[in-house]
Amino acid sequence: MLNRRFTSNNNNFLSLVAGSATHEVAPLLDLKNPATGFKRGSIVNASSQTVKQAITESCAGYQVWKDYTPALRAIRLLELVTALENESFNLATAESLSTGKPLEQSLKEVSGAIDVFRFYAGAARTMQSQSAGKYVDNTLSMVTHEPVGVWGVILPWNYPIMMLAWRLAPILASGNTAVVKPALTTPDTALMIAKIASQILPNVVQVIVGDDTVGQELVLSNVDGLAFTGSALVGHSIAALRPDIKVSLELGGNGACIVLPDAPLFTAERLVMALIYNAGQSCAAPARIITVGHNGGFIDRLTRLIKGTHSSKFGPLNNLDQKVRLQNIISNSEWKHAEYGVNDGDGYHVAAQVYLVEDNESPLIQEELFAPVFTIQEADNIPEALRLANSVGQALSNSVWTRDINFGLQVAQGMTGGESWVNCHLVQSPELPHSGRKGSGNGTDLSAQALMEYTKVKTITVGF
Repeated sequence: MLNRRFTSNNNNFLSLVAGSATHEVAPLLDLKNPATGFKRGSIVNASSQTVKQAITESCAGYQVWKDYTPALRAIRLLELVTALENESFNLATAESLSTGKPLEQSLKEVSGAIDVFRFYAGAARTMQSQSAGKYVDNTLSMVTHEPVGVWGVILPWNYPIMMLAWRLAPILASGNTAVVKPALTTPDTALMIAKIASQILPNVVQVIVGDDTVGQELVLSNVDGLAFTGSALVGHSIAALRPDIKVSLELGGNGACIVLPDAPLFTAERLVMALIYNAGQSCAAPARIITVGHNGGFIDRLTRLIKGTHSSKFGPLNNLDQKVRLQNIISNSEWKHAEYGVNDGDGYHVAAQVYLVEDNESPLIQEELFAPVFTIQEADNIPEALRLANSVGQALSNSVWTRDINFGLQVAQGMTGGESWVNCHLVQSPELPHSGRKGSGNGTDLSAQALMEYTKVKTITVGF
């Protein structure tokens, strides 16, 4: 489906060209290295014909893949896991190049993504349960879960390979096929995985690369479902455009962390490590800290740790637009006090930052920053802390920090969101569901529950 041309640039990395299978001329789009800001290659913007051809091939693949038994589907997915493991270093190198992440971090994320595929290879054999029984006199009823069909999958740039695995693995495990559109700035690993998968799962995984026009083309095509991970604005637009099909949305977060006076001594260290991981570009990042009561010692320790950070150690923002967006939010906000780490990187690096904010309506509080930036708000008591924590439009994840675990669990129950932690943050596993509330979307990622996201229920009743 894709014509790919791989050439070496000055850094001996891959320059990718993917586009139409026809001979039409399509515009070239530049790819940048976020760590330097310099061009690293180019890629062809997919044409309408490319999108249509990808869907056609995915439809053909679906007619075969949907009839695989769960056992055979699991075998094929495990074969994909082995093939991905054999290419794990190359995948991590490509991931590091496109995102600017340190290679060590990319290696961990590639390993985590492969483990998601491994998990769903096993989960594929658990979802085919069917219930049957007599619910009306002289009848027998059966309830089955059927795959939806061809899914259009639109991915973000913050965790390219992880977000691909979170969406693609359960889609395939439940008997669907997929046409994947990675973020324009980070297509590398998606293209590599599609090529690897094509040797094991013919026509089951298609990848198209391009700008927003290509994304809109996919949204308006004859796919049977859409899975989108990204901004709330785009996600809600997609849902409005396609009320006729199943749409799964994960739309980001603006996580709150309530820190009680008896918080463990390691609280500041763990929060800083969670914030600077991936340069804060995580929907589940601990963005908003809310201290309760007298907590000056914690704030002092946190700010000292932030001042000791170096941007070259945790990597850059992904693109110039994101860096400019952050600068605009900060310039349009007010704060009581601020501290900064060291920005010793080139390209789109920014320093880690912490702002003590009093105005809850400040853009620093209400906007998802998606950067290595903390805000701190001070609350006199738990009800005020919960009010502040739940006052933003997003509700994905949050955390509570206290030595009193029972009380921490009570506070966590009062925080709106799909995932809460006590005395930790960003702790996730394929077995545990990840979902949002409010403006953070309606989808469920990870766990066996995510399989239901990509199926439809059918009831069959037989009369006697």
